[in-house]
Formats: sequence, structure tokens, C-alpha cells
Amino acid sequence: ALLMAKSMAPFDLVFIDGGHTYDAVRADVTNYTPMLAAKGVLALHDIAATAHPDVARVWSEVSSENAWKTEEFVCRDYPVVFGIGAATRR
Repeated sequence: ALLMAKSMAPFDLVFIDGGHTYDAVRADVTNYTPMLAAKGVLALHDIAATAHPDVARVWSEVSSENAWKTEEFVCRDYPVVFGIGAATRR
């Protein structure tokens, strides 16, 4: 799948919602970020899900990098909170 994705890059949006372990999320960010268009958006799902703390950990790492401008979309009005983090290159 990675080779096929590379052959279709660059992408305006990369939406990551795959494995939820730290290693899986970090690998997805590492592998797919280079495929973003110059003004593309990197989005991670489940950044606020308590059941998936590793996603929040990777999102925190991305958010702390000066290379990214980030925005969080989290609705806390529901019994289960998921959230989406969006990042664009500065």
C-alpha cells in the first residue's frame, strides 16, 4: 500500500486512522508526511480518545514541532470523545 500511495503522491490531505499503537501511528506519520503537497494537510483521528493514548502522544509530538501549524477539532459533548488534529507546514 505504501508503494502505491507513493506512486500517486503528492496529496492535499493525508488522514491517519490506522493502527493505534505508538509505533503504528508514528510509522504512518513518518511514512505518509513526505507525500503531502506543499500546502497539504496532515490529519490524525482519535487525538482525544482516552482508549488510544498513543495517538495523543504522537499528536503531541507533531504539535510541538515548529515545522507545523496545528488545529484541533474535538467535541466533548458526546459520551465518547475522539477528536481530529490537523497540521499544515509553516
